[in-house]
Amino acid sequence: MLGERYLQNTVKILESLSSEIPAVKQAAELCAKAAIDGSSVYVYDKSGIIDNEMVDRASGLALFRKLSTSREKIASGDVVIIASIYENDADDMKIAATAHENGAKLIVLASKGQLYDKADIAVSSGSSGNNGVIEVAGVEKPFCPVSGIINATLAWSIVAETAAYLLNSDKTPTVYTGRYLKDGFEKFQNAQREFTSKGF
Repeated sequence: MLGERYLQNTVKILESLSSEIPAVKQAAELCAKAAIDGSSVYVYDKSGIIDNEMVDRASGLALFRKLSTSREKIASGDVVIIASIYENDADDMKIAATAHENGAKLIVLASKGQLYDKADIAVSSGSSGNNGVIEVAGVEKPFCPVSGIINATLAWSIVAETAAYLLNSDKTPTVYTGRYLKDGFEKFQNAQREFTSKGF
């Protein structure tokens, strides 16, 4: 029963994210234009969830790069996406400041707060806190969080809209094949070469 309640509560929260679609489309336009112009789109998540979701994933777009492992420095024209469950984490704020100092555009997926306010495009992930959605008598705090699911959903929405913008610009985005599939590793490497050649 609690598992079913979690699913029901999560679905309701995800349905409410439709209000963020205008911001998602704006974020995607920034990403697509940066790629078309030959700039980089970096993803940063201190928890390692969203950058692992968006970067080098099967069925994901090749244009997203993990900031934490990049050998390149953020430059003017680049886009930095920060996904966070915190409102003002020191590391997140430092990345945000570095992005702006270097002339990059900043997209933030977070609850409203100091980090959110630093963004060029901010996508709200809802309220902050421990974000548990199951409450049971006798258990002191709500449990079973949704923050990771929310940020991942918003992130993939940005990916989808980025692909749409590229396609509407007569640019076909490079999509990764799963390395676990037959000939998948070879196809993944081919996609990497394709991306290097055209930049998106």
